[in-house]
This record gives sequence, C-alpha cells and structure tokens, in this order.
Amino acid sequence: MARGTTKAKVHPVFKDRLAELQDNAGALSKDILAEEQRIWQIPEKMGPTRLTQVPRLHVPAWEREVISENYVDCMSGVDDKAGTVGDVISLKQQMDYNAAEERAFRLRHATITRCIVLQHGRRDGHYQTNVFPFVVKQANDAIAQGAQAPMSTDASGGPGTPS
Repeated sequence: MARGTTKAKVHPVFKDRLAELQDNAGALSKDILAEEQRIWQIPEKMGPTRLTQVPRLHVPAWEREVISENYVDCMSGVDDKAGTVGDVISLKQQMDYNAAEERAFRLRHATITRCIVLQHGRRDGHYQTNVFPFVVKQANDAIAQGAQAPMSTDASGGPGTPS
C-alpha cells in the first residue's frame, strides 16, 4: 500500500502564539503572587486592528489561511502525492488550537449582550440537533472501522479485498 509524502510543517503563526502564551503565563503567575501588574493578553501581532473591527480581529495573530491551504494540499493527493496521517493530525491541531484561543479572546472582549446571544444560539443548537449522540456515534464508528481487516491492493494499486 502506498504511503503519503510529508507535506506539513509547524507554521509560524502557531509557534508564535504558543511562545507568547508561555511568556504571558509567566507574567500572569507573577500577577497572582502580587509581584507584577496584571497584563492584558492582547497578541503582539494583533496589529492596529480595533477591538470593534470584529471581522478582522484574527489578522495577523490568528490567521489560519496558510495552515488551511497546507491541510488541503495534504488531503488533495492520492497515494504518494497525498500528505501523511501525521500531517493531517498536526495541521488540525495547529488550526484548532489557534481557533480556540481566538474564540476565547473574542469572548473576553465581547459585551455581555453579545455573550448571552452567542450562548443561547449555541445551547439551543446543541439541543435542537442532538449533536452529542452524533459525536458518540462517530467515536463508535471510528473504533468499528479501525477494527476491520486491512484492505489489500490489487495489481493496479487500487482497493482490493480484505486481507
């Protein structure tokens, strides 16, 4: 069976955010001990964007477009032209981590009204769509799929029959 070729990398936007978070953690630790003044956790690379420019807050501090393009590249090939499973896992981790930090930042700087509206929409959506049973089903399906016999390849390199 063919394997993909590594195409992913650890992107600077991911590394930079984690380095800054580590620095912030040290400063916030000193704040708790009353050794330093509490800092505002606004990314250094946020640029001149105002907090009221909601659609552009993620640029450049949390810009994930390059990581997304790298992910698409890894998923778009077949056989050795595709990326590896490790590529996909790493890129998803980088995108998800940066997105989670961006969402936390946006909520910390949102008005109470906006937070209430966002919370209601999210809770109602979870209730109306039965999303949680679907997540459990997906976890079970992944286990069941992984337990199936590995597939062999036929002479053309395509899918064959279970080994």
